[in-house]
Amino acid sequence: MIKRVLAVFVSALCLSLQLQAQAPAPSAATVRPLLADYLVQHQQDWQLSDSDLNDFVVSDCYTDAKTGQTYAYLYQTVGGIRIFNAVSAASIREGRITGFGKKLYTNAAARVNSLQPTVSAAAAVQRAAAHLGKAIAGDPRELASDPAMHRHYFGASGIARRPIRVDLVFVPVKNALKLAWDVNIDLEGEAHWWNVRIDAMSGDFLEKNDWTVHCDFGAPDAAQVQHHQHQPAGVQEHVATSVSTQRSSSLPVYNVLALPVEAPSFGARTLVTDPADPAASPYGWHDVDGAVGAEYTITRGNNVYAYDDINDQDVPGTAPDGGASLNFDFAINFTQQPGTYLEASVTNLFYTNNWMHDVLWHHGFDGPSGAFQENNYGTAGADGDPVMAECQDGGGTNNANFATPDDGQSGRMQMYLWSGTPELDGSLDNGVIMHELGHGVSNRLTGGPSNTNCLFNGEQGGEGWSDYFALLFTIESGDQGSDSRGIGTYVFDEPTTGGGIRRYPYSTDMGINPQTYGDLAGSGQVHDIGEIWCGALWDMTWNLIDAEGFDPDWINGTGGNNIALRLVLEGMKLQPCGPGFLDGRDAILLADDNLYSGAHRCLIWSAFARRGMGANAQQGSANNTGDEVENFDLPTICLTPVAPPVANFISNVTNTCYGIVLFTDQSTDIPQSWFWDFGDGSTSTAQHPSHTYLSSGSYTVTLIVTNTLGADTLVRTNLITVAYPTTPAISGDNAICSGETTTLTASVSPSYDVTWETSGGTVVGTGTTFTTPALTATTTYRAIASTQSSVVNVGPPDASFGGGGYHATTFEGREIFTTFAPMRLRSVWVDASGTADRTINLYNQSGTILQTLTVNIPNGQSRVQVNFDIPTPGNYEIGVVAGSNLYRNNSGASYPYTIGGLVSITGSNSTTNPATYYYYLYDWEVQELPCESTPATYTINVSAGPSSNYTYSTTGLTVQFTDNSGGSPVSWSWDFGDGNTSNQQNPSHTYAANGTYSAVLTVTDANGCTNTTQQAITVTSVGIADPGTANWQILQQDRTLIVRFPLNEQVQARITVLDITGRELLRSETRQHEWRVALDRFAAEVLLVRIEQDGRTEYRKLFTDRY
Repeated sequence: MIKRVLAVFVSALCLSLQLQAQAPAPSAATVRPLLADYLVQHQQDWQLSDSDLNDFVVSDCYTDAKTGQTYAYLYQTVGGIRIFNAVSAASIREGRITGFGKKLYTNAAARVNSLQPTVSAAAAVQRAAAHLGKAIAGDPRELASDPAMHRHYFGASGIARRPIRVDLVFVPVKNALKLAWDVNIDLEGEAHWWNVRIDAMSGDFLEKNDWTVHCDFGAPDAAQVQHHQHQPAGVQEHVATSVSTQRSSSLPVYNVLALPVEAPSFGARTLVTDPADPAASPYGWHDVDGAVGAEYTITRGNNVYAYDDINDQDVPGTAPDGGASLNFDFAINFTQQPGTYLEASVTNLFYTNNWMHDVLWHHGFDGPSGAFQENNYGTAGADGDPVMAECQDGGGTNNANFATPDDGQSGRMQMYLWSGTPELDGSLDNGVIMHELGHGVSNRLTGGPSNTNCLFNGEQGGEGWSDYFALLFTIESGDQGSDSRGIGTYVFDEPTTGGGIRRYPYSTDMGINPQTYGDLAGSGQVHDIGEIWCGALWDMTWNLIDAEGFDPDWINGTGGNNIALRLVLEGMKLQPCGPGFLDGRDAILLADDNLYSGAHRCLIWSAFARRGMGANAQQGSANNTGDEVENFDLPTICLTPVAPPVANFISNVTNTCYGIVLFTDQSTDIPQSWFWDFGDGSTSTAQHPSHTYLSSGSYTVTLIVTNTLGADTLVRTNLITVAYPTTPAISGDNAICSGETTTLTASVSPSYDVTWETSGGTVVGTGTTFTTPALTATTTYRAIASTQSSVVNVGPPDASFGGGGYHATTFEGREIFTTFAPMRLRSVWVDASGTADRTINLYNQSGTILQTLTVNIPNGQSRVQVNFDIPTPGNYEIGVVAGSNLYRNNSGASYPYTIGGLVSITGSNSTTNPATYYYYLYDWEVQELPCESTPATYTINVSAGPSSNYTYSTTGLTVQFTDNSGGSPVSWSWDFGDGNTSNQQNPSHTYAANGTYSAVLTVTDANGCTNTTQQAITVTSVGIADPGTANWQILQQDRTLIVRFPLNEQVQARITVLDITGRELLRSETRQHEWRVALDRFAAEVLLVRIEQDGRTEYRKLFTDRY
């Protein structure tokens, strides 16, 4: 069915954001309505269900004070539980969303397996520990919980450095969303900081990722070794409990490899005085409290705490002390082992981390966005997380790593020694240091600072960003883009011109570095993947430097290098969680639009296009490499026209009852911008827009195309005619009483079908009439008129052509097709080898799963019901999860298979011959989706009605009735059970004879709703003393009335005590064989005892002054 959005709500937030200069910065609460409205606007394009529109939280929201740009991160949920890494990034300015990096699962609620775990959080900790080869003695001890976050904290349990955090999440597994526990363990004695997902229903391991990024560069002897080093004379180990905290007012001095010097092989150390930037580090590098004067005289401060961890104890060791004058001038003798110059090495590590912090702070990586700072000095973001930089770490060699937890927890940098004679110290290679800190930057900026899990997908550029920082900050005046730049030449003991640790050195010269997007297919290792991404960024940077110049001032400069750095950091903020290369490219282009009004668009495109990420490249899935399609084309906006453009366009339909129209630009002579006027007040600047008309009518469409040499306009009058089905007219009762039903009738044209829905969209009936169930509350129904369409077949009728066989490899074959109108794929023909569950996936053009179906397919040939609704015309793929063992043809296909105006199957995704292979799903049954009217609504008001109730009292044969009914009755109807009636509210009635009567009261309210109640009334005339025939006994002993029933009978009796006038004194129900009551409670000397059991009623007279 086509669900049309009838109106786009304008959030009141728009005004508040327009006035943000006078108002507080937007918050998570204030941007949420804007994000919700944005999803509504794109519901049809993104095929979101109604529940998808509101199932999210804003996990992070901050504003860059320097640009005024707000960043909000939408974390998708189901039932308040987060879908792991389903984080979209939105940029907001002046109340308008200027960009949206989308990571959404469609129809998410239908994919989850459960909302309630059967495996406890504590059990998940045990399972995760076991998976990591660790044992926990006893049950983990829970320390705290956060129900709103579905989060628990457990003690370190002897395996972790800190408390173990456990979050309830959904994990995407194929097409399902499995409930799982995400167990966060910072392993004691190891560099790993694991996030392990444990199935919350079965306890099975699902997946894991490491917050520690290990940069094993492939040099020999990367295993853990024991270093025999001597502390330099006069240096004492400084631990966290005994550091120098003498407040200093001196200007600090550091003897370091001052940037842009990359390493000792590139230049000598120099003394730098007070290099801290006054804006990024306003109280210097040794402050933490925000008051003038340094708190520490060691290599510790707001941004980084640098020390040695030679003994691999993972606690702060030696931190050089500069004394009250903060003089960190320590000698180095490179002919000696690194342990002899530890102080100098730690100082360099401290300097480079701080220098990079200050530069990045000015370009957008500040406190609110997740910078590593002990004190954010009053700005937003979490405090308490400086980088813990460990020099000469004893945990290994020929390596380095960086662990990036969420904002508010310190990042951990571990720098190792490298093989050589003597050994080489990674803390003196500024490139390696900046590479490692770069991991912290990219992980904090992608997906928001509170979620650092976003960069472990298959096609992510984490290693590339880190290499990029190492290259960028070591550019020197006079360098050229075509220079050969190796990474890590110093620690690899190579000359400065060496190739470094990557497969190719970096260069804009394709002869030196020929790598393109297509090379990802052979790049399974993360560093190999990253170097392709870095190559594109490096080309882009030199395009900008060539255009804008190089500026050595990284803080206040305006050169191409400054612009490139800002764009790269901004792109990280704008890309979705788990980005692929084209996601990253598009985020950088958006950053240029947001910050520079698109001034560098074509320089950016030129760099990416020459590396295979051009305008027509296809990313495939961001979770994999090898499925991308490279392309080297520039968009037309970046081409050079030789004449003014000539406007021309076509539409996929001219008459429609859907309102959805696809417009295709066919203008010539290189148009570079487009302006569409759809004739209904809506416009677009896309080249090939899709537009939805909301009302019936005829519309004139205008296209204006422009290039640098001129413009042209094409007007097509009354081109599009939209005729929605007429909204039904509903008739029927609109006011009923609780518990009643009613029948509604929809008046429509005979050619229309009618669907009845609840106000929430649940289908409850079809046809022109609908009888409601018994209603107990006011209820609204909707009637929707829809057109009728026939079923047709497309594609090969079966697999009896060409060659082929059953396909059970790890490759998922897909058919590629285009729809031209909203369509339903009803069923397909398949041939299966063996009976088994198979999963069919529908993908959009970028490889995102839109719909999924798991169905048990029997052995042999059969027809499978699919029923995928595809409401938006466009390009799609459909396949069956790898290993399906379904028949596929490897020759003989004859594309395209087409139903005019509806669908065309155009090819396969075969990597061998996509034009002749055909995969799995034959003889499609398809149907044009019906057009729908605007829903007609009808509200049935349900009156709860009165509630009938009364009490009574008896005097002999006379009964006084008292009405106690609720609900404001206006009339009363009594039936006394003896043939007499009354309309009084509180009547009195005298019965003619002893007995039990059924007295019925019916009350009616102002709406005519009634309610009835009845009670059994027993009356007795005065003076009755009937010995009866029952075999129970009535006794009087010690002023106690006793009634005894035979022990061989089941007792369920009512006993009533009356006085001689017939006035009821006591009524009691009993199931006991002996019932007692004290006679002193009765003043009368003569009592009547009435006993009712098994339909018998008998009376006994009792004289209380006897016996």
